Amino acid sequence: MPKYNITKMNFEEITLPGQDVEAMAAEIRLSAFNKYPVEVDIPELSFEVLIPDCNSRDPYIIVADATTSQVAVRPRTEVVAEVHGVIRELSESLVKACPNSDSSPLDLLLKRYMSGGDATVFVRGKRGTQSDTPNWVSEILSSVTVPVPFPGRTFDNLIEDFSLTDVHFTLPDPLAEPDDPDANPKVSGSIVVTAGLPSEMNFDINVTNVRATADVFYRAKKLGELNLRKWQHANSTREEATDDHHATLKIQSQITDAPLNVTDGDVLSDVVQALLFGEKKVLLGVRAHVDVMVKTVLGQLVLKDVPAEGEIPVKPVARGALDELHPGIEDLQILDTTEKSISLQASVNLSNPTPYSAHIPSISIHIVNNGSILGEAMARGLDVSVGNNSNLVVQARWDPTMSGGEGARAGRTLLSEYLSGSNASITLKMHKHSIPGQPLLCEALSRFNITVNIPRLELPGGAEDDRPRFIRDAIFHLVSSTATFTLASPLQQNTLYIDSVNATAFYNHTEPVATINHDLPVAVVPGLSQTPKLPVDWSLDSVGREKLREALGGTLKLDAKADIAVRLGHWQEVVWYEGQGINARVRL
Repeated sequence: MPKYNITKMNFEEITLPGQDVEAMAAEIRLSAFNKYPVEVDIPELSFEVLIPDCNSRDPYIIVADATTSQVAVRPRTEVVAEVHGVIRELSESLVKACPNSDSSPLDLLLKRYMSGGDATVFVRGKRGTQSDTPNWVSEILSSVTVPVPFPGRTFDNLIEDFSLTDVHFTLPDPLAEPDDPDANPKVSGSIVVTAGLPSEMNFDINVTNVRATADVFYRAKKLGELNLRKWQHANSTREEATDDHHATLKIQSQITDAPLNVTDGDVLSDVVQALLFGEKKVLLGVRAHVDVMVKTVLGQLVLKDVPAEGEIPVKPVARGALDELHPGIEDLQILDTTEKSISLQASVNLSNPTPYSAHIPSISIHIVNNGSILGEAMARGLDVSVGNNSNLVVQARWDPTMSGGEGARAGRTLLSEYLSGSNASITLKMHKHSIPGQPLLCEALSRFNITVNIPRLELPGGAEDDRPRFIRDAIFHLVSSTATFTLASPLQQNTLYIDSVNATAFYNHTEPVATINHDLPVAVVPGLSQTPKLPVDWSLDSVGREKLREALGGTLKLDAKADIAVRLGHWQEVVWYEGQGINARVRL
């Protein structure tokens, strides 16, 4: 066959004359140079277009009827032929998978075409046509089958725009087997893809489902593999060509729980850093092979392994957003205690300032202060949505001895600062076992810390300001040299004991008023409670003593410093306390 060029190709829907049946029409213009001194007029010819079948008994499948226009062949000139074809239907044998294969004859042809290679079709003369072609010519042509290479085209620039919104992350299920998709993080979201359509595609096409396998890259380095094994529902809208732009197909799909297998923890760290601290959208490259289920005038068919490449822009977390978590604690419960540790549970309220939601089957995070691990927080089955989140059940274990003696000192200081109303902070840090079965993911996330102020505990009886006032007021009895205190406990089901107290009360921050040394247990029950009368030693030679007398029958604002031994179940600790602005009533 002489070398030829396809100078025009167009596919469109038609209605077959007199049949009220829709079909696909193809118009193709071919040109070839006749280098021989031959002149001939070729009449209109009819052919059958075939593609290879995988059935050895019947090697070809008829896919279309084609007719050529009259062709004038002249010596040493360009010869032009017009070909008109009609595809009436897609036969079952065309789309049925070959034996021992997942691909049909149509799949094999399209795969070759879409990879840019020549897709070979075959043509064979057709008998019994109503054209002016002599019967003997038709008979000869019908006995000859000729391969015709059909130039393929690449789809490297098929994807023009790619967006992913309403992103939801699901962390791995700790109970899943290693090869189970649930053992990987999952991504859900709304995908909108704009694909360029070849100019020759002038027929309606509706994408109804998609599935894909994709490699995900960041700055040309592979991050991981995204696997959409299940069909995802989709829909598409065709936008016709204009003078300035070719036709496009806008495809929308809601992907649900697509497993993301992270293959490089260092790359993930770079992505997380860009999301947390960058200001520009993070562009993730995607190289995918997509199966597309489409509905056309010929019926529904599946295009397999369509190559697609594009970029997913991912919104970074707004600068300073992590300062807007505003965590709060409610319903604090003590689950267990040892001599050095407390296991507790609480309902946490917080604001998620990022544009991403997440489902967390299981997670463990270290609680750190000044480089010492003081405990860990754990959660299961946690759903974090965008914006405000309420009643997130979290368990924690307070055990500063995880960091030895230095940890014990750091834990004691942190507790003391918090009880005294200081803006004490902790750092939340992932570790290698934070997410079971995900060492790469844990390693990547462990490089980033979140420091937050310790949430204020909700105390009974309200407060005048934001400071947690565990001592609500005091009553000093001058005659009996005793004092009683109203205490507010954040615990709703457990009793805390003060085993001993060594305290000094001050007027105007520096002038001693009285001291208390008491080494008998005092029970602090849930809610507001009053201590028994504690013995007081007055500071007789101080300004504070005189101010105390002047306040007899009224109130006085006092400060306090104390060393307190506390006990909760089996747990014991000695903390210091510094309180300011305590309302002290003075009575005889």
